[in-house]
Parts: sequence; C-alpha cells; structure tokens
Amino acid sequence: MAPPYRYSDEQAHAGYVLEIQRGHLPTIDTPIDAAHGGQELRDRLRIQPLRRRDVWVANNPPLPYVMAAGPSAISRALGWPGGPLLGLRLTNLACMVAAVVLVARLGANLAGGDKLVGLVAGGLFAATPHVGFIGGIGGTDGPAMLFTVLILDVLVSICRLGPTRWRVAALGTWCACGAACRPMTAVLAAACAAMAFGVILLRTPQVSRLLHRDREGEPARVGLAWSALVLALPAIIASGWWYQRNIRLYGDATGSHHLLEKFVRNPRSGPLTMIHFPSVWRETIRTLFVRRLESQLPTDLAGWWPALKVAVIAALVVTVTVVAADQLLARRSGSTPRTSAQAWSAMYASIVVVIALIAQHWSGGGSPHARYSFPALAVLLSGSALCLVRFGTRWAGAAAIAVLLAIQARQVPLATEYIAAHTTAPLNSELTFSIGPPWWRLAGVPVIVLGAAALLAALALVAPLRLPARLRRG
Repeated sequence: MAPPYRYSDEQAHAGYVLEIQRGHLPTIDTPIDAAHGGQELRDRLRIQPLRRRDVWVANNPPLPYVMAAGPSAISRALGWPGGPLLGLRLTNLACMVAAVVLVARLGANLAGGDKLVGLVAGGLFAATPHVGFIGGIGGTDGPAMLFTVLILDVLVSICRLGPTRWRVAALGTWCACGAACRPMTAVLAAACAAMAFGVILLRTPQVSRLLHRDREGEPARVGLAWSALVLALPAIIASGWWYQRNIRLYGDATGSHHLLEKFVRNPRSGPLTMIHFPSVWRETIRTLFVRRLESQLPTDLAGWWPALKVAVIAALVVTVTVVAADQLLARRSGSTPRTSAQAWSAMYASIVVVIALIAQHWSGGGSPHARYSFPALAVLLSGSALCLVRFGTRWAGAAAIAVLLAIQARQVPLATEYIAAHTTAPLNSELTFSIGPPWWRLAGVPVIVLGAAALLAALALVAPLRLPARLRRG
C-alpha cells in the first residue's frame, strides 16, 4: 500500500524482474529498463543518482525474480499503479505469509508435536511489527524466509524423528531453493545440510557403537554417500553456476566487494569486533519488536530496550532449561523426551550462523538490516512459545501476541504519517500515492482483524499435547 518505489531497493528488484521477463540475466551494472517499467519507475529513476539507476541487487540468484515475473507481468498489463512493482510486492507477501504458517509448524515440531506451541510461535512471528513491513515491500525476503523455514523444519524432523530418504531428499531440495534466493540463505542452507549430515553420521550403527551412547530418535536408514550427494548436488546444480558467474564478474561468490565499492562503502574492522558495537544489536532488536519501519521515529518506544534485552536473553536461557529438564525427566522415567535436545542444538547453531553472517556483512561495510535476523527470530519465538505454553498455558501465549499486536496498532498509523510527511518525490507525483487498485488499499484492516480472530479461535480450540502416563507420573 505504500507509494511505489518508496523504499530504495525496490527499483533495483523491479529492474531485475523486468530483465527476467525479457529473458536476460542482469549484472550489478545493468541499467534498469525504465522504458518498460511504467511511469512510476521512470519518475523514480529521474530523481536518483546514477549508481541507483542500475540493477544493483543482481548479485542475488534469479529464483525470487522468476517467481515474481508472472505476477509482475499481470499487474503491469492491468495498468495498476506501481505496474510490475505491485506483482513483486504480492509475491513477496504471499511467500512471507507461507513462511508464517511454516513457523507455526516449526514451533510445533520443536515442541515435540505440540500444535498449541506451534500456533503461539506462528502468532508471535506474524504479530512482530517489522515482519509485516518487510512482507509488504518489493524484495526477496519473502521467498528467502519461506525456504529458510522449510530447511529448518526438515532439519528438526531429521534430528527428532531420524533421517529417512524422504526427509534427506526434502532437505536437499529446500537447500537448493534457499541457495538460489540469495547468498546469506545459501550459507545458512549449507550449514543446515552439514548439520543434517552430522546427525546421519552419528546415527549410523558403527559410529553409535564407537561412541558407546544411545541414539536419539530412529537410527539412520540412509547411506552416507547417498546422503552427501542428495544434500549437496541439487544446490550445486541450481545455483553453483550463478556463484561461479559472480566470481568471474566481480571476483567473489557474493559480489559484495564490487557492490559495496559501487556505493562507496568502506570496510570496517573484522566481524568479531562487532562485539564492541552493541548499538547494532540494540537497533536490530528495537526494529524487530517496537518499530514498523527501519527508520527511527520520534515516537518510537526507545525506553523499551532494557525490557527487550532481558526478554530475549531470558527466552534463550529458559528454553535451554526446559529442554534440559525434558531430557532429565525422560531419562528418569525411561520414556522419549518431549523435546529433542539434538534439534534445539541445531536451531541454536543456526542462530550463531545468522549472527556470524550479519557480522561479516557489517564488517565489509554493509548495513546490518534487521530483516537479516528473521531466521534467528523464528527460532527465538519458537522457544518463547514453548516457555509461554509450558509455564503460562495458551492464554499467556495469547497475551504475548496481543502485546505485539497492540504495538502494531500504535506504530502503523505513526509510520503512515511519517511516510506521508517525508516524501521522497515531488508532491502530487505518482510516487506519493498508494500503490494498487482502490479495493486493495482498503483490504488490509479486514484481513488483519479476521486473521487475529481466527488465531484466537484456534488457540481456544486446539487441545494441548497430552503426555504419556509415565511422564505425567514423573
């Protein structure tokens, strides 16, 4: 609903889609096709510096843009305000909505199949203010997050239930899709594939006997060579050629050095020195939970930082405590643990990978956007949901969701007023009016109300996971 090309990266993403529609693969220095992008894109490029008139996001693989090519062609052909950008935004939104649903599945999976925990996790993720903002702009975060959550969910299933041919093949497929979205997702996908291979290795009878330990979950029923091939080959086929192309064109697989040079960004000190810049993490957490936009508004809830910091640390620590208690209780009762220590270890390892990626990007001179932390946010909120349901029942989860929705209700009007007051184009230009047809502009509020009502109804109706008799006695 925001004015077209209000956010700087949108023009480059739309330019990439236009190149895909023409059957071309752009480079970082390919000029944006203003002639076929509609009046709004031409107006935007007219007031932009030269370096922002190119498809500077072309270091990313083409999968998200191929997904958006059809919807963008339709919105462009219908002549709706925003042209191809509206189709790009709708594609991003649809993928982010699917990712929210999958976060609910991931939360339930991490909680041992407890659907109530999954509903709370999905509700918390959907209600996080910045998630809604990123889901509504024209970018690649929706597809990247969709495939990331699919990767994490299958990895949890492998850790919790054991590796099967179907699960290993599914993980290899989603890793290939994630790697074909953007470089950060490719690194996380590779880390998850490596963790899955480690789980398969540990559960082979020979290694298990060597370590003299009981295996968690089912033993491995797949061969090591077959698993390595299925986990690695799809990604190599899907996007290996693209990263090789980046090396040939820009000198590195991600193209980051050339891109940051283009925007006159100077490298900072090494990634580990980010520890000495706590403001980066402070602003990331603030942006996620109490801001709608990335821009800092005068009305932001800046004083909430101490409470947010404590809440995040407490969620991580208490989740570890709950999972450890589950293992101890199950060992004493001789039953299967409610949660998988191996699965949660893999999820915490994924958080470390995400933090390392953000630190590396920052050290090279890039901006540490809060959206880069969405994969870690999904794990954090899954742990929060587990703790809320265990210690406070479903209504504690509903209360936490209500707090985030209340912040949204406060921030959305303020963000709208901020955008209206801080235009990035001449007044009365097409770039200052809402995107899309009139009915689309009015659809947001009813959808939010119906979604919140459906979530509350599900929280009230879904039965909690029943414990085995031995665990109840324990």
